[in-house]
Amino acid sequence: MTTDWQIPLVVAISLVAFTGCSTRSISQTSDRVAVETTEIKSALIDAPSIDAASILVEIIDNNLVLSGFVDSEQSRAEALNIADRVSDLVVVDKLKVK
Repeated sequence: MTTDWQIPLVVAISLVAFTGCSTRSISQTSDRVAVETTEIKSALIDAPSIDAASILVEIIDNNLVLSGFVDSEQSRAEALNIADRVSDLVVVDKLKVK
Protein backbone atom coordinates (compact mmCIF):
# COMPACT_ATOMS: atom_id res chain seq x y z
CA MET A 1 0.00 0.00 0.00
CA THR A 2 1.36 3.41 -0.92
CA THR A 3 1.11 6.47 1.24
CA ASP A 4 0.14 9.91 0.01
CA TRP A 5 3.74 11.16 -0.12
CA GLN A 6 5.27 8.22 -2.06
CA ILE A 7 3.66 8.93 -5.43
CA PRO A 8 4.74 12.61 -5.57
CA LEU A 9 8.22 11.55 -4.46
CA VAL A 10 8.52 9.01 -7.30
CA VAL A 11 7.28 11.58 -9.82
CA ALA A 12 9.74 14.21 -8.55
CA ILE A 13 12.69 11.80 -8.71
CA SER A 14 11.71 10.73 -12.24
CA LEU A 15 11.49 14.34 -13.43
CA VAL A 16 14.89 15.19 -11.97
CA ALA A 17 16.46 12.10 -13.56
CA PHE A 18 15.00 12.78 -17.02
CA THR A 19 15.78 16.50 -16.88
CA GLY A 20 19.38 15.79 -15.94
CA CYS A 21 19.79 13.42 -18.89
CA SER A 22 18.38 15.83 -21.46
CA THR A 23 20.42 18.74 -20.15
CA ARG A 24 23.60 16.70 -20.38
CA SER A 25 22.78 15.66 -23.94
CA ILE A 26 22.09 19.24 -25.00
CA SER A 27 25.30 20.40 -23.33
CA GLN A 28 27.36 17.74 -25.10
CA THR A 29 25.80 18.66 -28.44
CA SER A 30 26.49 22.36 -27.84
CA ASP A 31 30.08 21.56 -26.94
CA ARG A 32 30.53 19.51 -30.12
CA VAL A 33 29.09 22.31 -32.25
CA ALA A 34 31.34 24.88 -30.58
CA VAL A 35 34.45 22.76 -31.09
CA GLU A 36 33.66 22.01 -34.72
CA THR A 37 32.80 25.59 -35.68
CA THR A 38 35.91 26.88 -33.88
CA GLU A 39 38.14 24.40 -35.73
CA ILE A 40 36.73 25.51 -39.08
CA LYS A 41 36.92 29.20 -38.23
CA SER A 42 40.56 28.75 -37.13
CA ALA A 43 41.39 27.02 -40.41
CA LEU A 44 39.76 29.89 -42.32
CA ILE A 45 41.76 32.44 -40.29
CA ASP A 46 44.98 30.58 -41.15
CA ALA A 47 44.28 30.90 -44.89
CA PRO A 48 45.96 34.14 -46.00
CA SER A 49 43.69 34.71 -49.00
CA ILE A 50 40.45 34.53 -46.97
CA ASP A 51 38.94 37.30 -44.86
CA ALA A 52 37.62 34.97 -42.16
CA ALA A 53 36.00 37.87 -40.29
CA SER A 54 33.48 38.12 -43.15
CA ILE A 55 32.46 34.45 -42.95
CA LEU A 56 29.94 33.03 -40.48
CA VAL A 57 30.31 29.34 -39.63
CA GLU A 58 27.21 27.58 -38.26
CA ILE A 59 25.92 24.05 -37.85
CA ILE A 60 22.25 23.86 -38.74
CA ASP A 61 20.33 20.56 -38.99
CA ASN A 62 23.62 18.65 -38.97
CA ASN A 63 24.90 20.65 -41.96
CA LEU A 64 27.88 22.99 -41.90
CA VAL A 65 26.72 26.35 -43.26
CA LEU A 66 29.17 29.00 -44.47
CA SER A 67 27.58 32.39 -45.04
CA GLY A 68 28.81 35.92 -45.47
CA PHE A 69 31.06 37.54 -48.04
CA VAL A 70 34.26 36.63 -49.88
CA ASP A 71 36.39 38.71 -52.25
CA SER A 72 36.38 36.30 -55.20
CA GLU A 73 35.21 32.96 -56.56
CA GLN A 74 38.68 31.65 -55.75
CA SER A 75 38.25 32.66 -52.08
CA ARG A 76 34.83 31.03 -52.05
CA ALA A 77 36.22 27.78 -53.44
CA GLU A 78 39.09 27.82 -50.94
CA ALA A 79 36.76 28.46 -47.97
CA LEU A 80 34.48 25.61 -49.04
CA ASN A 81 37.47 23.32 -49.57
CA ILE A 82 38.80 24.11 -46.09
CA ALA A 83 35.41 23.48 -44.49
CA ASP A 84 35.05 20.20 -46.36
CA ARG A 85 38.54 19.09 -45.33
CA VAL A 86 38.09 19.97 -41.63
CA SER A 87 34.51 18.73 -41.15
CA ASP A 88 32.69 15.47 -41.83
CA LEU A 89 29.39 17.34 -42.19
CA VAL A 90 27.76 18.33 -45.47
CA VAL A 91 28.94 21.84 -46.35
CA VAL A 92 26.23 24.28 -47.43
CA ASP A 93 27.45 27.27 -49.45
CA LYS A 94 25.68 30.54 -48.69
CA LEU A 95 28.72 32.69 -49.44
CA LYS A 96 28.36 35.75 -51.64
CA VAL A 97 31.14 37.32 -53.70
CA LYS A 98 31.49 41.06 -52.99
